[in-house]
Amino acid sequence: QNKFNDNIRNMVRKVYGTSASCAPFGSSVNGLATAGSDVDIILWFHQTPAERSEAVKRFRKLFFALRNRPGMQAQALFHARTPIIKLNTTDGVQADIALQMTDDLGPVQDAILLIQRSSKIDKRFRPLALLVKASP
Repeated sequence: QNKFNDNIRNMVRKVYGTSASCAPFGSSVNGLATAGSDVDIILWFHQTPAERSEAVKRFRKLFFALRNRPGMQAQALFHARTPIIKLNTTDGVQADIALQMTDDLGPVQDAILLIQRSSKIDKRFRPLALLVKASP
């Protein structure tokens, strides 16, 4: 997954230069990933567009670049509350790239740290969290 994350990071640089960044988040970072977990990646623009439609328009550029890569299938969910690009690779990696509408990643980082620390403090946390995660 590190190679995959690096490839996505490079593609973001290629499409946006230094005006956007991306980073993994979710279960692949907080320690709750299982064998079948997908990779969650968050993308944000350093100067967030004033209009949501402009941010989504810019996000589409990444979708078209990823869709044209060999060995990768991309599906766009641009009208979702959080716009997402869903990826499947021939290597079996599944990923979601979510568009963060602000460059304030504090809440995302806080949630990751809370889960990581809870797992270290109490060994019962991870199995309980996985049970909750698996329930409908």
